[in-house]
Amino acid sequence: MRTHIENADVHITTLANSLPTSKPAFGRFRVLPEQHVASFIEEESKVVICGEPKSRRLLRGKNYSVWYSEEQNQYKLRITLKPSDLTAAMMAQCDFEECINFIQKKEHEKDEE
Repeated sequence: MRTHIENADVHITTLANSLPTSKPAFGRFRVLPEQHVASFIEEESKVVICGEPKSRRLLRGKNYSVWYSEEQNQYKLRITLKPSDLTAAMMAQCDFEECINFIQKKEHEKDEE
């Protein structure tokens, strides 16, 4: 896929507070939906993601998602918690139930086929 973005402001955040001109920088590049503002944030992990994904996302919520790996025939739940939020535990419980209900519905649909 090739994308050409013109007339966009790019905000660059690096670990050394300088532009990475002499060595490569690894991080995340994000473009806002309006496509006139973009940002690059360098990360320490230096993990290069390449190749085919091992799982695919089936459900995406505000603080949760359900992924499925066909290779391993298993689901993965991701729930995000903010400890500073007083209702975080209750919301996490609701998100977990939402994910489990989705998986049960998916498996029930498979059985009917």
